[in-house]
Amino acid sequence: MTDFREEVKNSLAVLNQGGIIIYPTDTLWAIGCDATSATAVEKLCKLLKRPMTTHMTVLVDNDARLQQYISEVPSLAFELMDLTIKPLTIVYEKPRYVADNLIAPDNTLAVRVCKEPYVINLLQQFKRPIVGTIACFHNSKVPKSFTDIDKDLIQLADYVVRYRQHDKITAKQSGLMMLKNNGEIKVIRE
Repeated sequence: MTDFREEVKNSLAVLNQGGIIIYPTDTLWAIGCDATSATAVEKLCKLLKRPMTTHMTVLVDNDARLQQYISEVPSLAFELMDLTIKPLTIVYEKPRYVADNLIAPDNTLAVRVCKEPYVINLLQQFKRPIVGTIACFHNSKVPKSFTDIDKDLIQLADYVVRYRQHDKITAKQSGLMMLKNNGEIKVIRE
């Protein structure tokens, strides 16, 4: 496994100051900040030229952390995450302890339990969730690799993680579904 300890240390310093990082995930490259800081989330939305009402994904490192930030995780969520082959982002009802401006008007939040070793290590040390939205400006083309990320966006971020920048594999978005507390499921993206 590649040693990414220095990258985690640098990322933590930026996140703890309310900054924005560009980093690799288990799907696409993401841009994010402290998901519990309304100021950091607002800064990120302005940087991305994104309306505050647009859903952004939040990353956590394990099921226990998921349950910390979603007041009622349906048991079906754990089954779905275990059964899916590719990463799965689920939109949950009744989020808590995250920045108010991350919560959608219908009181939902998109969350993924991330499996990328760098992100897991970062989240474990940060002890809070981070925003993991796609590293592109609002309504821009989705970058499939680090080299596809807009150079202007790279310049605007407070820190760009060096780990995995040279990956040759073309990444794909996670599956996306809404899972309501009454058991209703809506597939948004396969």
